[in-house]
Amino acid sequence: RESALTKRDILPGRDEIPVCMQYEMDGRGVTLHDFSAESLEQVRPRYEMVRGWKEPLGACRNFGDLPVAAQEYVHLITRNLEMPVTLIGVGPSDEQIISV
Repeated sequence: RESALTKRDILPGRDEIPVCMQYEMDGRGVTLHDFSAESLEQVRPRYEMVRGWKEPLGACRNFGDLPVAAQEYVHLITRNLEMPVTLIGVGPSDEQIISV
């Protein structure tokens, strides 16, 4: 199992980025496995604010080229998904995909 992050090029310029870390239903934390499609309208996201970055990502061609805050963002997603992020889209063209 692995994941891909797309559209990362739209995030620069924000001081903070909201990341949904968990869901809440009836006042308690739940995971995606704890609720059904029928109960979806009762579920609310819980966001954690993470540090943003100002630098555009379009010229980045490897993980180390990303601003430190963008790298931290990817590590946060990897930890919370419990699977590696192996592709990061940093722009609209095929050349703007970083393989991790």
